[in-house]
Amino acid sequence: MVDETKVITNYKLDLKGLTKEEKDTAKERVGSYITSKIIKFLGNSSSPVQGAPFKVLKADKTVSRLFKTGSLWSNIEHGQYRDGVQIGVFDPDDIPKGFNHNVGDTLPTRRFIPLKGEKFKPSIINGVNAIMKRIRSGDSGDDD
Repeated sequence: MVDETKVITNYKLDLKGLTKEEKDTAKERVGSYITSKIIKFLGNSSSPVQGAPFKVLKADKTVSRLFKTGSLWSNIEHGQYRDGVQIGVFDPDDIPKGFNHNVGDTLPTRRFIPLKGEKFKPSIINGVNAIMKRIRSGDSGDDD
């Protein structure tokens, strides 16, 4: 069942063996990384979710510019939770719009947050794994 009050996914991280500081660093870096990748995919009019639908055209057959110019774009954020990061739309004013785009409720489906049983595309997961590997090795390098 989809929670119609949220457009959020919890991304669990393997934080075993890390200090509190390393855990906080991992959550912040991974959250920032995933958020930036979502925005990059949307900027290219494609979904960051593996196998998910993403209709570029609106009902009137014009290209949707919502994610490039609308407030939803700037309200895709990340936050921390105990075992990882939350990625999604937290602004109450944009949650209905984000939900409608993500599930295709009243608008064409443009999935940008994974639903239950879905996951981000492999390129994003690989990037997260690389970040975690760098944190475990003590490297504070770039996460692009």
